[in-house]
Amino acid sequence: MTSDDDIDLQDTVLSGDPDVTDDQRLQAVIVGTGIFQTLPLPTFGDLTIGRYIRSDIRIDDSSISRFHAKLHMGPPVAIEDLGSANGTRIGEQRLKPGRSVPVNLGDPIRLGTVTLIVQRRTSTIVPR
Repeated sequence: MTSDDDIDLQDTVLSGDPDVTDDQRLQAVIVGTGIFQTLPLPTFGDLTIGRYIRSDIRIDDSSISRFHAKLHMGPPVAIEDLGSANGTRIGEQRLKPGRSVPVNLGDPIRLGTVTLIVQRRTSTIVPR
């Protein structure tokens, strides 16, 4: 996460999108060596994951390829490896590149040495 992406929590308010129910609100939790991020996720569409500066979910870690994976917001939520050098795994299963695999909420997704978890959230942080 770069300093341009940092959110000052003193300048935020909690609010909800009236068009999205609580059980539709999802977030990504990303954990790795020196990395801890939570990011709100859209309810639909595809998100690119990688080291590339313009990735939808940017993870600045040497085990992550520039174009590592794609998260499909579904339904159902699914992950696809984009031919990454260090692979994408759900549990012990290494994904074949180009194949979209459904993901249960809470399942750890290993991207190189980084773990991403898609889970429910109940509120959105919006900058003032």
